[in-house]
Amino acid sequence: MLVRRGGISLRNLLLFIVFSISNVFFTISTSQLLNFNNSHIATSNSSVTRASIYYDNASALLADLLRDYDMRLRPGFGGQHSREDYTLTMYLHQYWRDERLSWPHYFQVEDMTLSGDFSQ
Repeated sequence: MLVRRGGISLRNLLLFIVFSISNVFFTISTSQLLNFNNSHIATSNSSVTRASIYYDNASALLADLLRDYDMRLRPGFGGQHSREDYTLTMYLHQYWRDERLSWPHYFQVEDMTLSGDFSQ
């Protein structure tokens, strides 16, 4: 259902708002593009400062992302402790030798394999 308010559909209004907000975040002035220099990036705030830089190729972005990156540290190191939940799916195969189910060796049958369903 399309709701109209004042001649503009609600969908078009929302699209306009989203487009306007994205332009605010991604618009870079020409002077910033011409004076592009990585030297003003502080190492402690590199992720915050990085948002205001325009990268025209993936190599420059990757080099900037990995400049202070230490892969030996877990994500969020130095911040709050994280809670981690793990799920494990496994297959368990058991072998039982129950002496109560043994028979004399003079029969021709040497061994027998039973599934867990035999007792039902």
